[in-house]
Amino acid sequence: GVEQILFNLVDNASKYALPHAELKVLALKVEQDRSFLVFHLSDSGPGISRSESKNLFRAFRRSAKDAAEAGAPGVGLGLALCRRIARQHGGDLRYCGNASGAAFELRMKVQSPSN
Repeated sequence: GVEQILFNLVDNASKYALPHAELKVLALKVEQDRSFLVFHLSDSGPGISRSESKNLFRAFRRSAKDAAEAGAPGVGLGLALCRRIARQHGGDLRYCGNASGAAFELRMKVQSPSN
């Protein structure tokens, strides 16, 4: 699940943020917070508007027409699925506003090793 979510976030940054960024930076930081691994992923793109950020995790938030006009494929299903995967594993995915680009936080419950 973590791999699939991180892949989607990196893919989104590659499609939407980095082509428009002057300095192309994608940063990943991982830390442990109690029983969670916390992944912070941020990019150096133009960011996401406040109005758009309210609907980021809503499935099919973009119409096919919007996707075609934006020049980047996708109808807004990836982030909705990623959040669902995170929550099914006892975690969460959220957007964190960032002054210079977009930033996401993925919290995933640490699995205990089987004996």
